[in-house]
Amino acid sequence: MREFGFDPYRLTIGSDGNGANLLHFAVGIVLDRRAVAPRISLVLCYVSLVRQVIANDITMIDMLIDVVGMDIETGTRWGWTPLHVAASHNSLEAAKALVERGANTRAKSNASGAPARWSNKTPFQVSQLAGTAEVGRFLKTYNKSQLAAKPSTRK
Repeated sequence: MREFGFDPYRLTIGSDGNGANLLHFAVGIVLDRRAVAPRISLVLCYVSLVRQVIANDITMIDMLIDVVGMDIETGTRWGWTPLHVAASHNSLEAAKALVERGANTRAKSNASGAPARWSNKTPFQVSQLAGTAEVGRFLKTYNKSQLAAKPSTRK
């Protein structure tokens, strides 16, 4: 998992006055193979992905993953993946899309740096803390179905 040392919620998507926003800028840098600042472009794309998750914009989430090549397991320095964000904002459609694409439902946030309440939490635990019932029910059902589908190794 790639980690970035910033808080994505402190950055906003603004416009340059001509209709281009941070997402256009980030995608342009990522698609330009001559980019001099690939790390910056990945950070900007991660911020854009987080914003689209919060907005439940599946079309843009698909574009960022398919066209730009964003890794859905990319996280902040606190280990929050896009699925953690979906869980905290009750973005059910985004959570479903991320899980369908293989997002780790058991990924834990980092213990260091995050406020104690949010550290070492899975997306399901984040949904419980945030009071986001829809995503919480989905993740709980998904996790149970995954456990039931695994063959038992015990004899």
